[in-house]
Amino acid sequence: MPGCCFYCVGLIFAIIALVLAKKDKALFAANPEGYDNYSTLKTGRVLAIIGLILNILALLSIIFVIATFGWAVMNDPAALQQAMQGM
Repeated sequence: MPGCCFYCVGLIFAIIALVLAKKDKALFAANPEGYDNYSTLKTGRVLAIIGLILNILALLSIIFVIATFGWAVMNDPAALQQAMQGM
């Protein structure tokens, strides 16, 4: 999921994927003969859940770093390195 690297934009993709998987699962339940490969739907749903979890963890880590060091230190790489060495 390429959205993981772009400040939690992947969160939006994961939510969209889960909504689409839910919709397709309802379509499968209504007409099982219309689907030839249900495992693809399950795989997509699992990958969406994994992407959602990874993006939530990334968002929490960003919030933790900003709360620990502050926004001013985050904008200055030298100050961030000095703050991390002080820990």
